Amino acid sequence: MQVIVNADDLGMSREVNEAIFDLMARGRVTSASLLANAPATEEAIRTISKFPQCSFGAHLNITEYEPLCRAADLLGLLDGEGKLRPLPPGFRLTPTTLRAIHLEFNGQIQKLLLNGVRISHLDSHMHVHLRLALFPLIKILQRTYDIRRIRTRHNLVAAGQHLGWQQRANTHVYNWAMRHVYNSVTADSGAELATFIAAEWEPHPRFRTVEALAHPGNPYYPGDIALLRSPWEEALPFPVRLINYHQLS
Repeated sequence: MQVIVNADDLGMSREVNEAIFDLMARGRVTSASLLANAPATEEAIRTISKFPQCSFGAHLNITEYEPLCRAADLLGLLDGEGKLRPLPPGFRLTPTTLRAIHLEFNGQIQKLLLNGVRISHLDSHMHVHLRLALFPLIKILQRTYDIRRIRTRHNLVAAGQHLGWQQRANTHVYNWAMRHVYNSVTADSGAELATFIAAEWEPHPRFRTVEALAHPGNPYYPGDIALLRSPWEEALPFPVRLINYHQLS
């Protein structure tokens, strides 16, 4: 099985940057998703050229930090200090808001490109790009910037856990559409690294490629660094080969 070990939130802080780049140097992380509007984005951009063996995606963000776009229509997404905030439950994405989000996402992608980042794939902070209302917008961005590789909805669960039939069906249909509307390249499956390791695997799994996601250096995921440094591949009943997003075909 080919496994992309992707670290989210590059650029979030110096601690996150140092953790991700250290794991890349050790060969334990093969890809990272870079925030364009985070406190340590510029520091991360200055460093990624040292890791040509890894891929770097755009971690699209409308839920944290100051936006790059000052469009007045973003006001509904901002807190009292003018910073982006997590979307509250039941938040309705109106056409006006979607246009503002499109402008912000364009600005984030353009910033990375203008700073020499070779964007390997698209995903998003807090997985907002997987919201159904944002599907057309994401496809427009893919076509505009010719970014074929993208994260789909995760469909792996740990042993003993189960997804309801409706959730499985919705995920299957959404991922099919993500792959075939503006033909895109995705992993066959995906999950948090800990979930991927704990899945109930058969000796000959039906998936050929998997994105294993981690958040090294993020204080909300305190065990990820130790897990990534460990020989976690040995816990699987089949061999794996680590690849980056550029190698996904």
